[in-house]
Amino acid sequence: MKANVNAELFLAQALPITDLDRISIVAYNGILSVASFGNAINFRVPAYVAVPGQAYLSSDEWRKVVQQVNTEKMVYIVPPSKLIPLPIKIVHYLHRRVLQQNTFPHPTSAC
Repeated sequence: MKANVNAELFLAQALPITDLDRISIVAYNGILSVASFGNAINFRVPAYVAVPGQAYLSSDEWRKVVQQVNTEKMVYIVPPSKLIPLPIKIVHYLHRRVLQQNTFPHPTSAC
């Protein structure tokens, strides 16, 4: 997973919730989404997503991420061993399917 986000926007959402446990981070389709398991706290920030992916973090890992974003210019949020790749082929298929459903026949083709 590789994504560029505005640190100020990220920290505005992340700093109040540094004590959460079991965090999911997903980068896909122009959004970095952070959600916690066991409560209803989550947020999304716009992102330039170069490589989509998802990872699960413990509370210690989450605090470390927030601290690094606060103090460093470039942060490696998730080590490669924790990455869970998204099924890109399925996503592309679903996207094409939605586009096909939204297309309408040409008015003269019904004659």
